[in-house]
Amino acid sequence: MLPPLVINHVNIPAQDPALLRAWYCEKLGFSSHGAFLWSGGSLLVFVKGEQLRGDHHFGFRLPTIEALHGWVAALRERGVEVGEVQGDETYSTVYVQDPEGNVFELFYEPMP
Repeated sequence: MLPPLVINHVNIPAQDPALLRAWYCEKLGFSSHGAFLWSGGSLLVFVKGEQLRGDHHFGFRLPTIEALHGWVAALRERGVEVGEVQGDETYSTVYVQDPEGNVFELFYEPMP
């Protein structure tokens, strides 16, 4: 049997990759290793290029609803504009925008 596939990294075009790397480290706690940003086994890479347009986003799954609310509070304390969490114990979500307009989702959903 083959092991399940897990997304490890995402390359995202940015007008100012260095600015976004610094923002993700400061606001989201990523660790920078050159052009690579690591957090919990996930790798983000910002590359010089035109921003994505349209309905694109990426998401970070959290293990509990409490962790989701904790991240929302932490981001607000760090000066990040964050809306209200929507949902219930089966699925809760909030969307956040980075300085270049990329949207990411913080969500809780029990593992299927």
